[in-house]
Amino acid sequence: MPLERIYVFNEQVKQGFFVMFNPEEYSLNKDNNYASQAIPGLQSPLLQFVHGNLRTLDMELFFDTFETKVDVRSETQKVVALLDINSDLHTPPVLRVTWGSLEFRCVLAKVSQKFIKFFPSGHPARAKLNVTFFHNRFTNQVEFVNNTALPQLGVPMSVAAATAFGATVNSADTRSLGAETELEFNFGHGFSAKAAYTYLGAVVQRSFSSDNLAPSFNPNFPTIPIGAFSPLVGNRPFRRAPHAGR
Repeated sequence: MPLERIYVFNEQVKQGFFVMFNPEEYSLNKDNNYASQAIPGLQSPLLQFVHGNLRTLDMELFFDTFETKVDVRSETQKVVALLDINSDLHTPPVLRVTWGSLEFRCVLAKVSQKFIKFFPSGHPARAKLNVTFFHNRFTNQVEFVNNTALPQLGVPMSVAAATAFGATVNSADTRSLGAETELEFNFGHGFSAKAAYTYLGAVVQRSFSSDNLAPSFNPNFPTIPIGAFSPLVGNRPFRRAPHAGR
């Protein structure tokens, strides 16, 4: 039975490729952030959940074109190009990484290239790429739900009617995908420069807010629904900047 290799599928262009060599290992990471508050008289601080972090997939990929006498960058560029931002959609491509039982829908967040063998001409023949893919989905986020919509969440009619206007409940879902890249330039004589850019593609996947049940409309654009107080399903969450740099 032939050895199955990792396959990276680009959902944007409906094309994919196999890596040259499988990694020896990979790691899946997920963690949460907590804030600590010191209270006088207690032995340890109180912990409060703040937010969850991105779910990431990390691995090291090996590329070797020494026998074929071809510049190894012709192979590594297939991976590096997955960081490119589509000029029409203004997003990097959504990917699906599969290998055996592993199936990870994500974007490429970071690539670090290291060239370790060269031809006499100076062109690289072998390379190691450390890659990070990430994906995140937030469920049961807090939002204000009108009392007329509370029964859709299982709240008894009598309880919903007893609220003056509604209640703040955990009923919103969002999904976040993004890409991160970093460049470093060394000009010599102790001078260097570093730049970083992050793109975040976030979308609301579920919401029971009053805006989603009865969106507002601008008279000048009567066919376009508007979320006046909360984002509509399919749109970007409020206060989530798509671009960040330093």
